[in-house]
This record gives sequence, C-alpha cells and structure tokens, in this order.
Amino acid sequence: MKTRLNKQKFYKRMIEMSITITFIIFIFALSGNLKTEADAIPKYDLYVVRAGDTLWDIANDYNINGQDVREIVYQIQEINSLDNMIIYPEQEILVPLTDY
Repeated sequence: MKTRLNKQKFYKRMIEMSITITFIIFIFALSGNLKTEADAIPKYDLYVVRAGDTLWDIANDYNINGQDVREIVYQIQEINSLDNMIIYPEQEILVPLTDY
C-alpha cells in the first residue's frame, strides 16, 4: 500500500513539474516572439518636402548612424513608389529612421 502511495505521489509530482516547465518554456517563447515582432515593425518619419530639398539632402539629414546615403535614397524611393529623384514642395514622403 505504501509503495502504491509513493508511486502516486511520484507521478503527481512529475506531472506538476512537467506542467511548470512547459509553462516556463511557453512564457519564454512568447516573450521572444513579441520582441521579434516589435523589432520587425519598420519605423518611418513623415517628411513634408520644402522648396530646394533633394532626396539626397533628406537622406543625409536622416542618416545619423553612418549608413550609405545612397541606400537611404533608394529606400525612400521604394517606400514612396518614386520612379525618379524628382520631389515637389509640400509633397509628403516617408523616410526610414536609421537610429534603431
């Protein structure tokens, strides 16, 4: 009888530990996914073009981490579906933020 009670306690303890470990793994996995999704969200600034602005000047102004300005110009063109380098005063464009 005592052996049977010991086995029952053992199995109960094993189930409790398994549930606890599964819960801990789930929490870690969930927190990792949330961070990854937040990091994956692109960050942009809405910029209103002023007279005399060029894409190069705008990209250079937003380049605070030493990235190649040509790459930022390309990104601005892609994000805003610009076929060429021509922009107009009062035009609103999205500029990728490079500080993250």
